[in-house]
Amino acid sequence: MSLPADFVPDTEYVCVPGREAAFREEQDRWLDLQELQRLRADAETVTKARAQVAVELGVPEAEVEDERVDALVVDQARQPYVDFYA
Repeated sequence: MSLPADFVPDTEYVCVPGREAAFREEQDRWLDLQELQRLRADAETVTKARAQVAVELGVPEAEVEDERVDALVVDQARQPYVDFYA
């Protein structure tokens, strides 16, 4: 079997109707630096993140390390990679 020099393979990696949520869930998530900057500057977001981490760890909010809060905020700033090409 031989292929033409200008052959470009296609893909069947497409979204199946009715499975959009599963399709997006499987995509890599990239860090949106602009969104991260916005979230870090938003006191309400940081406060909610600290409260969420405190509940998950079962400790008072005052005992939650800033690094754990920031890790949650960073995770919130991740977007499916296709969003960067929209």
